[in-house]
Amino acid sequence: MPRIFVIRHPETEANVERRYVGRTDSQWTERGREQAKAIHAFVHGLDPDVVLSSPSQRALKAAHVATPCAVPLRVVEELREIDFGAAEGLTFDEARVLGLAMRYLPSTPQKGAAAPLPDASGEIAPGGETWSEFIARIDFVRRELLGIDGTVCAFTHGGAGRALVAALLSLPPEAMWSFALPTGGVAEIVADDERATLVRLFSPLQEE
Repeated sequence: MPRIFVIRHPETEANVERRYVGRTDSQWTERGREQAKAIHAFVHGLDPDVVLSSPSQRALKAAHVATPCAVPLRVVEELREIDFGAAEGLTFDEARVLGLAMRYLPSTPQKGAAAPLPDASGEIAPGGETWSEFIARIDFVRRELLGIDGTVCAFTHGGAGRALVAALLSLPPEAMWSFALPTGGVAEIVADDERATLVRLFSPLQEE
């Protein structure tokens, strides 16, 4: 039975500056370095069977720091953050001022209804990937994780991490906006042949 820990990378300068950073990278802040230390202690206490990571350095560096020496660490391209295309590196305000057609956040829902994702066939940002492409690669990771018998840690990002948690719980993609996965945060999920269950969402740094 898989026991899955979806871990968002530590806080970066881009997070603080509220920038769209998907395929490029950003350095950890001082708080991010403290989060990395807490994640290291937490993962060592788990003694996982395998660790998976996005190839982006802000996640992969945390995975390298946290992974015990005897535990295999695999880089999984599909754990990357959303490709933000022309918005890459821009602050949220800059993208808005430039008039970029961003389809990152869901449209405003009717009262009592779930907020639908934007057009799945459209680009999330001009020149970036579509929602369909993003959801397809997240589903690949979901199937990969559910096929592992044991404890696994997956180091990823804010958008990709929330989408992965929603997929593991068999929720619609728009459910990714129904909960938070803060920097340095962890979602613990257990799964059997019938269902996956969210055990907790927490921050190892805050629990020290």
